[in-house]
Amino acid sequence: AYHAADAAEIARIAVMNEEQRTGAGRQLLDALGELCRKEKIQRLLLDVRESNEGARAFYRKAGFQEDGIRKGFYLEPAEDAVLMSREIS
Repeated sequence: AYHAADAAEIARIAVMNEEQRTGAGRQLLDALGELCRKEKIQRLLLDVRESNEGARAFYRKAGFQEDGIRKGFYLEPAEDAVLMSREIS
């Protein structure tokens, strides 16, 4: 994650296919949330491919909300990004 002012943006989070649905991704998010609390970061931001419904559902379950669309953000293949965020409590 990149940190600026009172927010951090998740650049990349990945879990190997065989480790998906084991809680590993949630553990990564929880650890990042704890780090953010220690650093007084108040908000987490991310973007995800519009077609990646699995990731979008994962982030919604983790408390993220969909804030908007960034048109044509991704290349190869071209696709819009869904912007998401979550307050750190």
